[in-house]
Amino acid sequence: MSHDILRRAPSPTQDPLYQGYRREIGRRAMAESGVIKRELERAKQQVEYLEFVLKHDHLTNVLNRHGVLEVAEQKITTKYPVPFGLMAFDLDAFKKVNDTMGHDYGDEVLITVGGRLRQVFSRGSDSILYHDRLKERPELGAGDSEIARMGGDEFLGFIDARAGENYDFETPEGRQEWKEDTTLRVRTALDPVFSSLPKEVQELGVGASMGLALWIPGEMDGTWQEQFSVLAREADHAAMADKRSRGAER
Repeated sequence: MSHDILRRAPSPTQDPLYQGYRREIGRRAMAESGVIKRELERAKQQVEYLEFVLKHDHLTNVLNRHGVLEVAEQKITTKYPVPFGLMAFDLDAFKKVNDTMGHDYGDEVLITVGGRLRQVFSRGSDSILYHDRLKERPELGAGDSEIARMGGDEFLGFIDARAGENYDFETPEGRQEWKEDTTLRVRTALDPVFSSLPKEVQELGVGASMGLALWIPGEMDGTWQEQFSVLAREADHAAMADKRSRGAER
């Protein structure tokens, strides 16, 4: 008889109290797991925000000096580098804008120009510089371009020169042709920004001087920092020459 009772006795795992206890343990574990996931996601977002702040200009949200150096290192030291252009911008008559209209208005001009440059030098296939070329030759991939504010009214933009493969980079003439055509496209894209400013601001002569330098893999010696420094100076000197040739003010 006692053996029959033992055989008919319910398993502890079938006990309602035991099952309720297991369900409660599972519920708490799921809740704690959700809390951990949310905390990890929040921490990830905080890290991403701090990285953005570290690498971007607080006024225009384009790259800053830290960000531009990171892009330069990637482009020059990558295992399979490709030609790229570095374009320097120096706004014309910006000091006069600040003196006449006030620094707050000058900041608004910088924000507007920075926003337009961010569109022109975007990484995606909607880049103003490469949209048509990428439609014709999708194997070129998305344009890998970026823009940075180096301080004051000075900007630097990276241009993926793979989209310029119709130009003969083996000759000085071919490189100069690419520089002139690319500069014209950028200037044309920026003109609406300046023409949309109030008449009294336009009359101050506000605009942008531009200079473009070209980096070709294997042609420059030195570390990536040294190569980038030489390239940035070349682009800056070209922008100053453009400003003088146009009779523009600083």
